[in-house]
Amino acid sequence: MKANIFLMTLLVVFLGGCKSVQSTNEKTMSELCQPLTYRCHAEQKLSEHTKEVWATVVKTHTFVTEQNALRMLNGLTANTNLDKALIYKRKAEIKNKMGNYKESLEDNLKAQELDVLDATSYRSLLLLEIRILFVLEDFNATKDRANKLWQYLEQAYNPHVATMLAYIAQKEGNITEYDKWVLLIKQNEPADRAARLLSALPDYSGKQMKGKPASVYTSTGKYPKDIPQFDHVERGPKAPKVTSRKGPRYPLEAAQKAIEGKVAMTYDINAKGEPINIKVVYAYPEGVFENAGVEALKSWRYEVNLDASGKVIEGKGFNLVLSWALE
Repeated sequence: MKANIFLMTLLVVFLGGCKSVQSTNEKTMSELCQPLTYRCHAEQKLSEHTKEVWATVVKTHTFVTEQNALRMLNGLTANTNLDKALIYKRKAEIKNKMGNYKESLEDNLKAQELDVLDATSYRSLLLLEIRILFVLEDFNATKDRANKLWQYLEQAYNPHVATMLAYIAQKEGNITEYDKWVLLIKQNEPADRAARLLSALPDYSGKQMKGKPASVYTSTGKYPKDIPQFDHVERGPKAPKVTSRKGPRYPLEAAQKAIEGKVAMTYDINAKGEPINIKVVYAYPEGVFENAGVEALKSWRYEVNLDASGKVIEGKGFNLVLSWALE
């Protein structure tokens, strides 16, 4: 199964704060930390990277297309192992967004094998690897890599991985494992967050689920049959300009059930550059992607200009359509 969200993401925090530090030791992280754990890994200094490589990798997080970002990365000359790892990691992230999961996994593993990235970046690669294996429905490998993550973190818990493992246990009819992960989620997360995570799991019957669609997929006629056709609005130079935006998550159950869809929203911009008055005017299928869409839009930020009365210039009547697509 391949899932791809057609939205470019601008990251404010990049690669977990990875930066160039002069190292007095050229050993790999696994050689410096035996065994390799996040706690030990986080204390190690990084080897040097090339300035051009770093600048280009950072640039791929701005508003360039995935295809152009890959061309930029493929045109780089890597002079150090950290250069190579940074390039492989970024290519893995981009290909994951494009839905090229197998290629993403290959680049991910190449970055891991170089064993020179910082602890936060290495952890993010492990999490991305687990997610891809899960989406590809390689459940045995998902469980194996989850065990690798537990050893690295020195604790057997991560909310998203726990949800995946609960789903796998449910699908395999393993009541004990399912109950274990559900309990851990309830114990470690605030009630509202736990409820959101567990909402991705169909009701457990004690037997392997047959994939019965949840009630959220039932249309009530709340939205129009067809997506609205928004008029193009020409805005002036002082109109709000987006400075930070985040792509929406792909709801776990929707990804597993091969559900694709769209959400259209209207909104205004306040004096702080925040989207307000967000209204979902179209969603298909109903009840599946709305929360993920609104959640993503709320994180966007704009640069605004105010008039003499303190109101945002041209700050009303924005619209956005987000798509979740399967290839």
